[in-house]
Amino acid sequence: MEKKTNYSIQTLLESRSFLYVLLLIVTICFVSTYTKIYDVKLDMNGDNIHYYALGKALAEGKGFTNTISFSETPHTHFPPGYPVFVAGVMKFFPDNINAVKIANGILLYAAILLLFFLFHVISFFLLLFSGFFVYLCTRKPMKLKNYVEITVKVMVAATAP
Repeated sequence: MEKKTNYSIQTLLESRSFLYVLLLIVTICFVSTYTKIYDVKLDMNGDNIHYYALGKALAEGKGFTNTISFSETPHTHFPPGYPVFVAGVMKFFPDNINAVKIANGILLYAAILLLFFLFHVISFFLLLFSGFFVYLCTRKPMKLKNYVEITVKVMVAATAP
């Protein structure tokens, strides 16, 4: 008697090789999209310049101060977490905007992987996330960063006690 193998979606999702294939797809999509949206210039719009200036001030030993205003005053608007990260990158690569941008890309990739594994724990949503990520890579690569940031914020809010 021939034994029938039961293949189901749950079995497929729990397969380690399927997980590696999905990780490879996500990585390829991220690299191809990030190389398309990468811009070597510093964006002077929005919060970007403030985070860069705060990180530079911390790296130069000036403290958490506004260095882009007329007088250097203590900064009270943005939290210090990301500027501390930028300052750490600037300590190793002084005056290199590209190093900060590449480190930011690595943080984005790490957030995507964190989200990927969070969805893997939820298992069914892993397939949905992977499909949505591939869709974003092929249809709207410029908006990928915004979608990922919103998704991370929603997931953090949903899992908060």
